[in-house]
Amino acid sequence: MELPESKPIPTSEPLYYKTIGNAPKFETNQNSTIARNQYTIELGVVDQQILAQEQILRLAKLGIKAYYTPLQNDGRVIFRIRKGIYADQSEARRDLALLNKEKGLKAKIVK
Repeated sequence: MELPESKPIPTSEPLYYKTIGNAPKFETNQNSTIARNQYTIELGVVDQQILAQEQILRLAKLGIKAYYTPLQNDGRVIFRIRKGIYADQSEARRDLALLNKEKGLKAKIVK
């Protein structure tokens, strides 16, 4: 029995952190409050993308919609696991209290 001829897998250039999300600079005036007063809840920080993805799945099983964001820090990338974007700190505090008490998490609010 003869095996079919396999085709080579196309190669692609690796994506580096600086090339992801490259957008034009957002212009605002000094009186603008866009993105200045926003809060989120940080559920954890890991050093591997696969660990962040696994944590997102575990949180989903608890009914928590979370996401992760990469951050380049001292020449390496860390992945911050977060939930929500809040315009008001008191709203973030309410969600934080529920997460910590009802779900047994150790989360914190970050700006």
